[in-house]
Order: sequence, then C-alpha cells, then structure tokens
Amino acid sequence: MWPLSSSNCIMPFSARSAQTCSTPTFTETELFGKMLRIASLALGLALSRGQDDCAHGDGNALLQSRRGNSSLALLSPEDPPNDYSFEEYMKQFQKSYPDKEELQKRKQAFETSLKEVREHNAGKFSWKLGINEFSDYFPQELKAMRGLRKDRTKTGTEAMKEKDTASKGPVMIPDSFDWREKGEYVTPAKNQGHCGSCWAFAATAVIESHAAIRTGILAELGPQMMVSCAPNPRACGGTGGCEGATAQIGFGFVMNNALTYEETVSYSSFWGSSGECTDTMKLHYQHYPVVSVQNYVSNPTNQLGPLMEALVTAGPQAISVDASGWSPYVNGIADFCPTDRNIDIDHAVVLMGYGEENGVKYWTIRNSWGTLWGEDGYIRLIRHEKEQTHCGYDRTPMDGSACADEHVTEQYVCGTCGILFDTSYPTGAHFVGVGSGDVNR
Repeated sequence: MWPLSSSNCIMPFSARSAQTCSTPTFTETELFGKMLRIASLALGLALSRGQDDCAHGDGNALLQSRRGNSSLALLSPEDPPNDYSFEEYMKQFQKSYPDKEELQKRKQAFETSLKEVREHNAGKFSWKLGINEFSDYFPQELKAMRGLRKDRTKTGTEAMKEKDTASKGPVMIPDSFDWREKGEYVTPAKNQGHCGSCWAFAATAVIESHAAIRTGILAELGPQMMVSCAPNPRACGGTGGCEGATAQIGFGFVMNNALTYEETVSYSSFWGSSGECTDTMKLHYQHYPVVSVQNYVSNPTNQLGPLMEALVTAGPQAISVDASGWSPYVNGIADFCPTDRNIDIDHAVVLMGYGEENGVKYWTIRNSWGTLWGEDGYIRLIRHEKEQTHCGYDRTPMDGSACADEHVTEQYVCGTCGILFDTSYPTGAHFVGVGSGDVNR
C-alpha cells in the first residue's frame, strides 16, 4: 500500500497524484469516507505484513537481522560467517520441513548454494551473490517458479495484433535513464511467491507506470485477475496462471477488461495455486474497474534502437530474459548468461532504465521476487557496447514462451540474457470507473 503523500493530498482507493495538489476541503460525508478508506488501507497493510510473515517470514527475519533487531547474529547475505550452518539458516529465514528426508534434501541444496556464493564472491566480479530465501531450492524448482513462455506470435486471441514501433522523428537517447527518478510513476516491487506468475506481475507493473505517466495518478493494481482469469487458448507460455504465460496475454486481458486495486482483488496465488476465476472475483473487478489499455506494441525482435526509444518515450517495458542465475543475486552489475551456452528465456520482468557505473554500462530491471531480493527488488545487468550483436541461441524454446501449436527447435536471441528478444508495452493506458472518480458512494 502507498502511504499518504507529503502534500497530504489523499486520492481515493490507493491512487495518488504525481502532481502537486492544493489542500483539499471535504464535506462531512466525504471526510468520513476518506477516513474509512485510510482505515482500510492500514488494515490491508497489516494483513499483508502478516501474510508476508507466514509466506516470507524468512525474508522478514533477514530484514530484522540487517537492522540489528534479531536475536540471531548479523548476517551479511554476500559474506556469511565461515561457520554459518544450515541450522542457522533455518533460524535466520524461519524455515521448517515436514520430515527428516525433506530436511536432508534442503540441506543439500543449501550447501550447494553456500559453496556457489563463497566461490563467486572470492573472485573479482562486478556483482555479489548471497544467501537468501531461495538458497534451499534446487535449480529445477526455481525454474518452475519463474513461469514465462517464449511466445513469438505474441497473441492470446486473434483480436490482438502485433505492431512494430515506428519513430515519428529523431529521438534523443540520454546517457542514463530511470523512470523511478522521473516522478511518481513506479510502485514498489512485488512478490510472485511460488507461482509462475511473473508474466502477470510484469504486465501489471508496466500498466501501473504507463497509466501514471499518462494521467499523473499512480495506482497500485492487483495481478490476481490475470492469474486466475486471463484466457490462454493457444497455451502460449504454458497453460496460464501459475503455469506460465506472457506479458502480452496480460495486456490482451486488460484490453477487454480492466485491472482493479490490489486490495479489491488481493493476490492469493503466492503458494502456487492459480485460483478459480469465480463469479465473485469477476464481480469485484467488473464493478470496480480502475485501469484499462487500448492496445499493446511488440517491439521488433532483437533490435536495440526501438527498445531504447520505446523505453524513453513511452515508459517501462515488459521484457523476457534468462533468469536462471539470478536467484542468489545481491547487488552490483551482473554479467550472467554467456552466449556459448543455452540462453533459456524463462522469466518476464520490467525494464525500468539504464545507466553506467565506474565505466560499466548496465540495464536496470525490476523483478517480482519482493523488495528484500537484489537491490530493493531490482537487478542491474551488464549492457554490452554492442548489445544488438551480443547474441546466442535458446535451444529449449518450448520450455519458454512458445505456444502449444508451435514446433520451434531453437530461437536466436540477443542482448544480455536475451533482453532484446521479446519486449512490449501497452498503449492508451487510462483510468475508468472508480479510477476516474466515478464512484457510487
């Protein structure tokens, strides 16, 4: 949930203005309604924190340890003590397992992760790995939790058509750019949990920002409607929901419907169940529509220029990447995905900007693994001088975003971790219904 802005201007239903507003005056009825709204926000925040303690008590313990409020010894994720044990990890991250067999299995995964972290951090690299909530998972489990499929058709229904970006004239591309620094256009990174719903989180985050850029109002929207209700008849990116899909399918769903606020239809798929698209859920998002989009644009495949233009002129971009090495990332400019191995694009994220540090260029990418992961939920990936020719092959495309009726054996992908391969963004993001102020009180 968003706190009140420093100007004390209160926008209804968790939306807030990105522009300066004057001190408001309210009738008694309006004031009561707004006070009720504040109370519901506070309750929602308390509940979300409580839920997070259950689902991510591990992360909360880590946060406490970083702040020095934990009874456990201070843990630096990238530099665990030499005698740091699995038992300490279990306490630090509040882990528990149903039986001894599972405990031994998780201990084995943890020890492998710990060795990887120590070996990497002993070298001279521009990024650090660390111990986190994913350290007791095996690679195949982490892959299942990412949930992207590589859809080159980019269509979930016949009504959605691919459009390439066409420059309307010369576009000045600055040396560095970050939408988080341009105004109140970005909500905090969210956590998809154990559900392969990265595609829905990426689409939702991009829509939030595009609506804010166009209207000046930032609203925190919920991805659950996409996860439970977005149709995926061609099984592009999986069968949908927690089994995976694509950001374009999310955009298509919102074209024909609308997203509502997070607290109206809260995220319930954290533990891996897509949930049913019930009549009650439909009633909620149909009666409280907030943001919709008119269409979406798929940028030309493997081309740097159009992506940079779209990022700077339109807004954050939904992108597809190989995130197979990302789980232990802590900070710095990461250089994953060497082109001489399979670049398995399996994760949807948001390209927020780019920059340079100490002569090293990077991409700024928003993930959906919570704010305790990486750099406040973000990762910086190396941006090569010739990114468009930094290419390789995804030799397992059917494990990614391909549709069930496609038979692709390999795909040529460019950019760090395939960042240029599949990029898109919505057009015509706008507020409707509740979001536009049309509220039946």
